[in-house]
Amino acid sequence: ARAISDGCSIIMAGPQSAVGFTASERTERAGILFVDPYNTTDKLSERGFKYYFRVNAPNNIAVQESIKYLLWQEKKTGTKLKNVVIFTVDNVTGRSKGNQYQEWIPKLAPHWNVAEYVKFPPKTNDFTIWLNSFKAKKVDALLGDQYPTDAILITRQSREINYNPIAIHGVHGAHYDPEYGKNLQWLAIGTTDTCYFSPFTKIPGVNALNDKYKKIYGSDIPQNAANVAC
Repeated sequence: ARAISDGCSIIMAGPQSAVGFTASERTERAGILFVDPYNTTDKLSERGFKYYFRVNAPNNIAVQESIKYLLWQEKKTGTKLKNVVIFTVDNVTGRSKGNQYQEWIPKLAPHWNVAEYVKFPPKTNDFTIWLNSFKAKKVDALLGDQYPTDAILITRQSREINYNPIAIHGVHGAHYDPEYGKNLQWLAIGTTDTCYFSPFTKIPGVNALNDKYKKIYGSDIPQNAANVAC
């Protein structure tokens, strides 16, 4: 509200869909351009707004690409996934991605059995009850959207109970975040994430920009930062 009253002409969103919904409603009423480089919840760009523009692909597309990637991995390795779990944080974005997995798995990967769809509360710090259940059910893939702190705990706690699913796979962020690999190191081996930026892509200027970022911050550009910078 203050930015609008100060007369700004463009507003960019923070990385929370709930904030994006509220803020973009205000900018739409005020006729101010709202550029969203982070949020992926589908409904944000399905409201018919004139002044809302998204940089990221919506979850509908991201989740489809996520499933296609895992199918490609099946083909490359000769290992088929059987039982999968949708394991996502219970917030706007998590539910959006979880629902998209629930919709697209039967269409794109009908040989996968969705054993459970779990939406865990934000700030959960003990996932072992669920992980032991997944281990007992021989779930071989955990799919979903989590904050980096969630993803780190889930992976570490799964290793602690000797539960090593074929795939721990995220979409748009947590497992791609530099903190994930930094905290888990070798425990992160075998985990993957589907996102839309790679510092190794052959697009003019991207490699040089990544080198500058790495010199300052000590890691490759994470996807969210890339959405703003590129």
